[in-house]
Amino acid sequence: MEVVKAESKPSQKTPLSLPPELLDKAASRLCWISILCAVMTVTLLVAEGILQPEFGRAFQLASIQLTIGLTVAMSLG
Repeated sequence: MEVVKAESKPSQKTPLSLPPELLDKAASRLCWISILCAVMTVTLLVAEGILQPEFGRAFQLASIQLTIGLTVAMSLG
């Protein structure tokens, strides 16, 4: 996935007074963090289903499936 960044001027200040170079690095790291969150969510849910089989019925509920789907979708950005 390619992240398109806006050009920033070296003298441009943000409300938090962070240097533009730091903001550029933070934007690229945020992509990796969101992918990591999505992978960990799926991994932990699969592990929970294996380690606690009694929750198998709970995973079949539409509300739980919707919650899991929304969590993964939001993690992917």
